[in-house]
Amino acid sequence: MRALAFFVQEGWSSLRRNLAASLAAVTALAAVLFVLLLLLLISHNILFLAARLEARKGLSVFLDPGLPPERVEELRRHFTGFREVASLRFVSRAAALADVEADLGTSRIEEILGGNPLPDTFLIEPAPGSADAAALERLAGEIGAYDGVEDVVYGRRWVEALDQGLRVVSQANGLTAGLAILAIILVLGNTLRLLVLMREEQLGVMKVIGATDAFLRAPFITAGALLCMLAAGAALICLYAGFLATRDWLAGVRFLPVHWLAFFFLGVGFVGLAGSWLTVQATLHHLARRGDSGRA
Repeated sequence: MRALAFFVQEGWSSLRRNLAASLAAVTALAAVLFVLLLLLLISHNILFLAARLEARKGLSVFLDPGLPPERVEELRRHFTGFREVASLRFVSRAAALADVEADLGTSRIEEILGGNPLPDTFLIEPAPGSADAAALERLAGEIGAYDGVEDVVYGRRWVEALDQGLRVVSQANGLTAGLAILAIILVLGNTLRLLVLMREEQLGVMKVIGATDAFLRAPFITAGALLCMLAAGAALICLYAGFLATRDWLAGVRFLPVHWLAFFFLGVGFVGLAGSWLTVQATLHHLARRGDSGRA
């Protein structure tokens, strides 16, 4: 614990000694992470809306007119046994007509049309993992092949559009995260390389008196992690301030949940440590080779 506190203090001192470069690095990193957080906020709200739409995915199974109750019950047992079916509800043609009349505010539909045109219907909710367009199409085809089933409707176009939209969101998140990681490594690389070069002579003396490579690397790696955490904190503050300022105009928008933010900071910290280690390792190796060449 003392060693960690020492390295954190040394890393912080390194940043303060080169304050201008440190502030520039934090600003650049914060801008990159703000864009990433903004995309995560948009994605979170899209996924929340998509989850509500997912709950509306389902199949309407229209039965043949005049189907005997025994056959209706037999079909119910068959369809309930499908692993792709989470729940099934039977709506009689009389109940369906009553719902339509209630929606339209009239009770004369049967009188006007000379009868009830609506069929008996099974409303099927698909099981989790079976609600994508391909799975619904397979399920609709299988159910539609049963005797006594007149038609199966599941809103193919909007289901495919929803699935495609979610794929685009996932790809955009992956691309942005990849670009953010690259930007973090580049900014950290330039900043830490400068910090190492500024202490080249001191590092050489420490190496002569027996300091290990791990001991030499640790303060700079810690400095890189501190830069990333400061930038992540600044980006989060800016995003939350913007969210508070605009939430009256963006009704229904939800801020990022705590577990998303925890994963964000953990990810930034990991990338910061890994990027710092790579940069410092390469720079110290370069200095060691240059020192060996100079002595030769």
